[in-house]
Amino acid sequence: MENTTTQKDRRLHRVGIRRGEVIEKVASFKESAYSVVYEKAETIIRDIVKGEEKGDRSGHLLAFMGERGSGKTTAMLSFLHALKEKGDGENAFLADCRGHFTTFEVIDASMLEQDEDLFEIVLAQMLVHFLEHYKGDQLHEDVWGEGRKDARKEIHKMFNDLLEGFRSLKRQGQGEETAALVSLKNLSYSSRLKQNFQRLVKEYLACLQEPYYGQERPKQNYLVFAIDDLDMNIDKGFEMLGQLHRYMLVPQVIILVTAKYEQLETLGRKYFAYMVERLNRETDKWEIDYLNKTVKEYLEKMLPLYNRLYLPDLENNITGYADDVELEKEGKLLKQAILGKIFRRTGIFFDGAREKKHYLAPTSMRGLNDYYLFLDELAKLEAPGKGSAETKQEQALILYNCDRFLNDFIYRYMVERLDMPERLEFRHLLQKPFSEWDTHMYAFFRILFRG
Repeated sequence: MENTTTQKDRRLHRVGIRRGEVIEKVASFKESAYSVVYEKAETIIRDIVKGEEKGDRSGHLLAFMGERGSGKTTAMLSFLHALKEKGDGENAFLADCRGHFTTFEVIDASMLEQDEDLFEIVLAQMLVHFLEHYKGDQLHEDVWGEGRKDARKEIHKMFNDLLEGFRSLKRQGQGEETAALVSLKNLSYSSRLKQNFQRLVKEYLACLQEPYYGQERPKQNYLVFAIDDLDMNIDKGFEMLGQLHRYMLVPQVIILVTAKYEQLETLGRKYFAYMVERLNRETDKWEIDYLNKTVKEYLEKMLPLYNRLYLPDLENNITGYADDVELEKEGKLLKQAILGKIFRRTGIFFDGAREKKHYLAPTSMRGLNDYYLFLDELAKLEAPGKGSAETKQEQALILYNCDRFLNDFIYRYMVERLDMPERLEFRHLLQKPFSEWDTHMYAFFRILFRG
């Protein structure tokens, strides 16, 4: 049966080109390149609120997953910002959802120092937010009474007890205490830590609520924490994931994380490597399989499949998604927009009529944004591709633009397509006059365009 779908019938996903951190507005979610991700995230949030109304008492972790540069951070930041705005009552986002969300700044897991701990940073974020709210609270003390003061004192004590209990877990035995006594004490702290954090969250949210004076209090209240690049902390990334589950997944807490699944698998194999002593011998294949199976099952528990939000893949384009990506600034589909921009800046025409992916089209959202900005910064031409109509000044600009374009093209693709020995050989090749390139070297040059 012939496919008669036209561009008008297709659902286009618009991508904006911006410098710096990108946060998409709620109004653009439906036409965003991440629209499917936002839709599923909204559905999960609705399910969380409905579940808690029905008595579900678990915590929730949403994982934005995808390749490097696929837009995980952008999607998570945008969704976090949308939840914050809903919490502030500034838009109709999730208007049919009775949840109220208190959000915190994103924690970049990849930048944590060796002695910094994720749980302590979360507690610090909560405490700073609480103290800021307390300043405003003081204006209403005459109205709200002594009960409010007592609640604040109790919350301060909870913070102190939690921090002391958690730090005791990290300390090794000192002084006259035996290792056994220290272990028993740590076990006691560990078993109570999640319970105490749950109590803190409940009292914390209650204290943040302003009196309604008889009005209905219809909303479920949540704290929302966001951790970026969990998988990029090579030393402690997998340990952090376990920590989130052991201590922080409690009622009224929602955690957003970004990670590449394959990198988490790698960290997991490193984390559980103590279970096998020799991973490289063929006779120990069953041990490797057991290790991989353990990591897979652990991640299925830590990151439930339903709560995984997979970012679109421009490179593999299995679903044809990349064919429907439109650059907002150009009003054209991705391939036509990039090739058209190259022509307008260099006068070089690349045929993009074929359906096959073009080797000049970027393969990630970050790459798309950065490459378009690079092309946009090249000097503008008055008459690209006009030949004899070009002035000397125009010709000089063309040569300048082409030189920058070619340098970027060669070295970017050399890094993306060649391994280290091939790069060294290719650099050597570039230093030779073209007349010395024999048939063998020409065949090697074609490696640059393989795939």
